[in-house]
Amino acid sequence: LKSGVFVRIQSLLKTLASTTIAHCTARDAKTGLCTASTNVDGVKVISEALSVMLDPLRSPGLVTRAGDALSLRNDGTRIDKVTPMTIFVDAFKGIDASFAAFASANPGGPDRRALWKAARSQLVDTFLAVDGAGPTAAFKNKALIAALPAIIDVLRAQVAAHCPAHDGTCAWAKKDLVASLSDVLKGPTFAAAIDMLEAIAKDDASRTEIETLVSYLLDATSSNDAQAGALAAVVDSLQVLDDDTNLVPFYRVLSEALSSPITDDKGNVLRRGLVDAALHAVAKIYPPKDCAADRDPSGAIRLVLAALVTPMGDRAVTPLEVISDVIADVNRAAPEKTTKLDGPDYGSIANEMSSFVLDKSRGLEQMYAIIKQATAK
Repeated sequence: LKSGVFVRIQSLLKTLASTTIAHCTARDAKTGLCTASTNVDGVKVISEALSVMLDPLRSPGLVTRAGDALSLRNDGTRIDKVTPMTIFVDAFKGIDASFAAFASANPGGPDRRALWKAARSQLVDTFLAVDGAGPTAAFKNKALIAALPAIIDVLRAQVAAHCPAHDGTCAWAKKDLVASLSDVLKGPTFAAAIDMLEAIAKDDASRTEIETLVSYLLDATSSNDAQAGALAAVVDSLQVLDDDTNLVPFYRVLSEALSSPITDDKGNVLRRGLVDAALHAVAKIYPPKDCAADRDPSGAIRLVLAALVTPMGDRAVTPLEVISDVIADVNRAAPEKTTKLDGPDYGSIANEMSSFVLDKSRGLEQMYAIIKQATAK
């Protein structure tokens, strides 16, 4: 109490009371869009949110995934009706129970529960850290304040699109959404992603490099455009996910690129997938321990790659972009055109690049052969 908790609560309530929020009072019966609204203060919004979370009358018929309509107390009795807060708390209890069960089944292994709590704490520190005090206090992460309204608007739009009636019987939110999430978590893609994270967690060098890359791409205080480029790429990728017609062929190509190596009966690799071959090549260039097997002891490739993505002089264009534009202009279906690339252009570019990579007499394979002969001892 001496730390000023009551002073902070009082300051919070004053801030909430002075905050005005538009609350929808009427909606279009077909679209669910708001047609009339009234202004309420932040205290009203918080009280309504707490009521929805804690009052069972606000969520009639709510049950747990096991079908229980009554929540389990610490003494083992079931008297109170299930509320959203009950499900929320039980979810965290379930997480802790899973970590405890894993620790019992794997004695001597890493303390995953401690790692989970540390990660959870770091997330809170990252997104909810505060600079300043009193009237000058503000969230350190400015992105949170900008993102929350957009996230809330998206959630409202999704609910309005799937449940325009707003009568508390939204099957999409209560059943369909949960079922879809359950299918994703049980699917092979999610399991493969967890396996990959598990492998990265066990490899300190890989984890450090990936953390460095992510920090570089998402650093808002950096002088480069890495964050803007990364966010734009994420937005574009999310929009592409709506294109079911073209995604299926892309998934097939991606599955080939991510395929495991094909070996013979003796374990010799006959063919590698694109990603595996790329990783194998990188491992040869930057071997973790065996310097004798190093293919680039002077780090020339690292310097070349850095130069390729560094803007040239006062221009905002990089050498890699110039090279890509030249390849596209020369190999498009009609090189004399200056219009935007279309389907036939991309097909022509892909065919020409494939021919260059695979042709053993005049392509990249011939270049490999020349380099191999020139460097043979």
